Amino acid sequence: MTRQPALMASHPYDSHTEERGMLLDAAERAFADLCTQEVITRAEQGEWPAALWQSLEDLGFTRAVLPAAAGGSEFDLADAMRLVRVAARHAVPAPLGETILAAWCLHVAGFEVPEGPLAFATGSPPSAALCLSRPSADQGFWQLDGTLRNLPWAEQTRALMLLLPSDEGLQVLCLPLDHAHMRTRRNLAGEPRGELTFQALRLDDAAVRPWPASAPRIDHASPAVVLGALLRGQQLAGALERVRDLAVRYASERIQFGKPLNKLPAVQQNLAIVAGQSAAAIVAADMALDALSQPDADLTNAVALAKIRAGDAVDLAARLAHQVHGAMGFTYEHQLHLYTRRLWAWRDECGHERYWAKLIGQRIAAQGADALWPFVTQVAQL
Repeated sequence: MTRQPALMASHPYDSHTEERGMLLDAAERAFADLCTQEVITRAEQGEWPAALWQSLEDLGFTRAVLPAAAGGSEFDLADAMRLVRVAARHAVPAPLGETILAAWCLHVAGFEVPEGPLAFATGSPPSAALCLSRPSADQGFWQLDGTLRNLPWAEQTRALMLLLPSDEGLQVLCLPLDHAHMRTRRNLAGEPRGELTFQALRLDDAAVRPWPASAPRIDHASPAVVLGALLRGQQLAGALERVRDLAVRYASERIQFGKPLNKLPAVQQNLAIVAGQSAAAIVAADMALDALSQPDADLTNAVALAKIRAGDAVDLAARLAHQVHGAMGFTYEHQLHLYTRRLWAWRDECGHERYWAKLIGQRIAAQGADALWPFVTQVAQL
């Protein structure tokens, strides 16, 4: 079945549901084979997983949202984000999600998408201190100034995609990463994060294009933060699934007081809480993807609620999963920490739940008490 290219996601129960399921099943098997604990550990120690990335490219995952003419698979963004969720379930130590999101933005803006891993400036509230302007003396160029912090996988990527507001509206930028001074660090999950400084960088018009009116509407001062939160929300949901599965499996295998741990009422209660938190995060993440199929909907609200719900789930799920595992869960040899550290790191990126809760509260308050129930039912699409 050939799927037509689309900027918006299709409804989750349309005719290509079976095809999507086959894709995700294939991705599940591929990631399970490729992302061993050894590969993940080496990546956290600074080794770029070149063989893993080549496999992701060979499988077509990195350019999944592009048309067939550009070497892509013509997936819509929602399906690609579900692929990213599966990758998070296996702690893929590479910028797959960032590359997919950057490729999608560049494609909808009319750019030719560069080969290789791409950097997407997810942004961190308050929005990154970057300023895009046109110098009054020369209208044929743009100028970029400021510092971009916490850029994921900056050292390993060849090109940078930026989504920045300007006096002429929202703009998409594509530029190589050799134009900036860079400093790097690693987050709690061992993933590289860069800091880039731009000083009066001149960009010609070919490097800057407007965000198309047909793309999803994002009512936020920094749209890149919203798209970054969309990405992190999907990753949180995937990692929460794996934490749940690890806790359930360990409790069924570990014998304590003559019986499996999952026969103890206190452990059963903890497992139920972990499962409930994971399920709530998955539903919220799905709602954010559903918002992509609504042409007139503001993507910000659905993404904000998904990030809030997933962030809230992290605290309980990670803590109780470690409690179920006991001392074993705190050892470096056990794989639980690969996912709980990512949960704690991703929770704070692209806006902590407190940031998004405040934003939602301000929006509701500005509309008045009578707008609360319509807001809840509209976001939930009941």
